[in-house]
Amino acid sequence: MGLNNSLTVISVALSGALFISGCSSKGSSKSEPSAPTRVAKANIDQNGDLREVTTEVVPEGPVSASPPSARETFRPDPRGGAASVKGDARTSGPIVVHTVTTFTSPAPPAPRQSESAVIPLPPPPPPPPPPSREAVRPSAQPPKPPIIPPPPPRPPVPPPPATTTATPPALTCPKPFVSTDKENAFWYPGLPQAPVKSPRWIGMEDTSDPKLPFRYTDGRGDEISFEALKRANALDARIQTSSRAFSMRIRDVKIFAPIRTAHKVMVQVSLENNGRIETITLEGKTKKLADNVKRVDVELRQPEVKNRAAFGGLLTCGDLLQGCKHILLRLDSINAQGKVDNVAYIVHRWGLAELTLSPFDKNRESFNRFKNRPHQALADYFSSTNANLCVRALKENKAGTKKLEDCAFKRLSTECALDDELSINAALSLGFRSWAVAYGQAEFIVTFSSAPYSGLLEYASPEVTKNFQLVFRGPLIQAKYDIPITVEGSQAKLLKFAYLHNNDGGGNLNLGLAFELTGSNDTEALTRISVSPRQTETVNTVEVEASIKQMKPFVLK
Repeated sequence: MGLNNSLTVISVALSGALFISGCSSKGSSKSEPSAPTRVAKANIDQNGDLREVTTEVVPEGPVSASPPSARETFRPDPRGGAASVKGDARTSGPIVVHTVTTFTSPAPPAPRQSESAVIPLPPPPPPPPPPSREAVRPSAQPPKPPIIPPPPPRPPVPPPPATTTATPPALTCPKPFVSTDKENAFWYPGLPQAPVKSPRWIGMEDTSDPKLPFRYTDGRGDEISFEALKRANALDARIQTSSRAFSMRIRDVKIFAPIRTAHKVMVQVSLENNGRIETITLEGKTKKLADNVKRVDVELRQPEVKNRAAFGGLLTCGDLLQGCKHILLRLDSINAQGKVDNVAYIVHRWGLAELTLSPFDKNRESFNRFKNRPHQALADYFSSTNANLCVRALKENKAGTKKLEDCAFKRLSTECALDDELSINAALSLGFRSWAVAYGQAEFIVTFSSAPYSGLLEYASPEVTKNFQLVFRGPLIQAKYDIPITVEGSQAKLLKFAYLHNNDGGGNLNLGLAFELTGSNDTEALTRISVSPRQTETVNTVEVEASIKQMKPFVLK
């Protein structure tokens, strides 16, 4: 028990009222001897806690007349406040106790020394029974320490601010590019997003007709075509002129490079040779690709060539993450002496595309009222194809096989959110392929197919061309007039002819379609559509440019 830094001396006078157990309280005070005094000394340690109380009973009056004192000792019980009792309490007779109380000032900061204080004690309790180990509680507890008033209540602590997750910025997607003038706008009925501002020119400008010049372009908006021109310009002066003539002879390029699923790469290049078309076949193999390899180079050779000029080359895949839909191909012509005498640089691309229809061709309630039956049938085919493309893209995105960009997913989700069935009377895929030769020609091929679109479809063979339902094929040029294009496939019978109306030089095409007249003034005999490479298939411009620049340099042999 602590004494709280105060020294208490207590004396209590109990004249003729307090006796030790077993003595009578009767009798006169005249015949009683002088009353003894019980004196207690408290031993306080330096922390202010009570350690021991020693009591002595001394008689009143002169010391010589006092009987021997009886001593008792009380120690605090650490088990819960009781006191241990030692000594002899046989003193009899009345006890006179005087009470004096003093308070000391608070203790100084330095540790206090042990102190002794004289305090009164109540009559001792009876001794504990021998068998019990429990301490005997005294008949009266020592005085309680003064009550210290509680501190004033603290002001309420406000709760910590709630942790809030930052709201991500709203998804900002490019708005569709819409032409409002049906008759004169070059891009009617519009594009998924604005056309490329600067065309990627790759071929020389044709000025044979000064009034109607045209120029070949690339089929995407990245920098691969610029790299092809740069390398063509860097050829040795001894072969540069002949190489440009060689490049102008190329009429078609097909590449099959499934580097993720197979190691064999196949290339076909069609060359014009004195009015005849010669097909060159090249093959190569990829090695097992490490995970950290982004760019893929494949050496190409012409198999089993005897007694004539041979060809070779190098194929570089420009996609990210080891894809091969955007390719820079170097084609080498090797003479009989084994020397390279001509080099052509070709950009080849393939991937999925999107179709933009006019409101009249897209809405079933509208085209069902067409009087021009071929136009009505083709509008039905286009509308169902668009629904198929949308449904397939969302299903593949959900399955994780072909992930859509956020903006493409948002747009397609609003277009066909309620559809989940594919139409069997329409195409299942829409592909866009293009090739362009530095200082040569360029061409596009738009394919509506009943099979999923892949590189194998574009590596044409009789087994796969039967899946083509509609094919538009034409020169990839930008001109001041409409350019006739080729139409093939089972749906081609619905059209009278088609033409290239506009090309932005970045892959976006606007095609005009003409149907047979069904009346003297048939306004439904013409319509326009736009075809655009799907943005999810377009690789990052900066990464492609950096990858292509690491392509092995050409060394003249």
